[in-house]
Amino acid sequence: MDQIGFGFKGQSRNPNHRALLAERALGDAANWADIATYEATSKAALAAEITNRKIEYATLLDANGMIVVNANSNRTGELWDPAGLVTVMRNHWGLGQIKTTEILPFTDFRRENPPIHRERDDESDPSPPLHPWDTGRDPLIRWMLTPIVSSGSTGDSGGRGHSGWEGRKSAFIVRGLFVERESTRQSFTIIRILEALSRAADILGVLFVFTGALLPVWRAAKPARAYLENREELHRLTNANQGLYKSKRKEEENREKQKKLEEKMRKKKLEGGKIGRGELNLKRAKSPEADNLSGLFDDEEIEQRVKDLRRQVLSDRQQFLKAVCRWRLPSLRTLLMDSLVSVIGLSLMVMTLHLSLELMTANLENQAIDEASMLSIAYMIKV
Repeated sequence: MDQIGFGFKGQSRNPNHRALLAERALGDAANWADIATYEATSKAALAAEITNRKIEYATLLDANGMIVVNANSNRTGELWDPAGLVTVMRNHWGLGQIKTTEILPFTDFRRENPPIHRERDDESDPSPPLHPWDTGRDPLIRWMLTPIVSSGSTGDSGGRGHSGWEGRKSAFIVRGLFVERESTRQSFTIIRILEALSRAADILGVLFVFTGALLPVWRAAKPARAYLENREELHRLTNANQGLYKSKRKEEENREKQKKLEEKMRKKKLEGGKIGRGELNLKRAKSPEADNLSGLFDDEEIEQRVKDLRRQVLSDRQQFLKAVCRWRLPSLRTLLMDSLVSVIGLSLMVMTLHLSLELMTANLENQAIDEASMLSIAYMIKV
């Protein structure tokens, strides 16, 4: 903004602008062919100004605030008073160059039809497009109004930011620059990206924690399931007709029934009577040869299966204990991964905080400068 403000001297000393203003001041005696030539040359100079300095508005006004020539769409003859600066300058000419910021109505923007200055080189750039044609909203613009006055000699520059011109106080140069640009929002974009990365790091951290907590359980559950299944099968083979797990109440009931049947059988034997079906079933249950698998498999196959199951049970038990040890005592790799995720998340948080503080500091500095400028203008108007 300061460079653009300092650069007004070149345009204010432009002989085409001075010749155009002098010719228009003649009124009916003016040569309109020369005016048209001067207007074309001045328009080209203002167009070069907005191209070289990447600004949106460059306009030459007369003392009444009427547009003499502008760089964009032809608005010659319109009365224009951006942010009331022309009125302030006419009443207080000694202020020199003044600046202000306002929200420009979108209708005025459409009438002017300024160029689009893209700061990005690639369309895949994540910076959001902020030109009014992209957003469709009223843009925030910074105006700089420079009076063209006579300082006593042609082409000289006064000490208060005045540009020299032969004649009375009868012209202004207005420049306008959109404040909301892609480059000014680059910090916001970086902060959004870092915030997204922070959220991604949080999600990855949560997933890592759940994985680190559930994976050992899954590793321990697999051998535990195999251990229980093989142990149950081994128990069935070595202890026929007996379940692996029984409640104490059922065991007590079965023991009482067995005692009653034995007492009954003893009495029958002493009396010399016949043994009933219940007593026969009890005998078969107590017999070591009683086996449900004896009719399906050979004894050698059963013995080999029992040996295999015993080995498998021992192996599953060892794997289960190893998985439990890994669960309770995490490995060095797991600890390093956990520490890495924590460090990345903390680094992203610190970077986001640093950029936010820098952006806040820059905004406060600009606000202080604007307030100081407005207080200076108000003081000079009062004086």
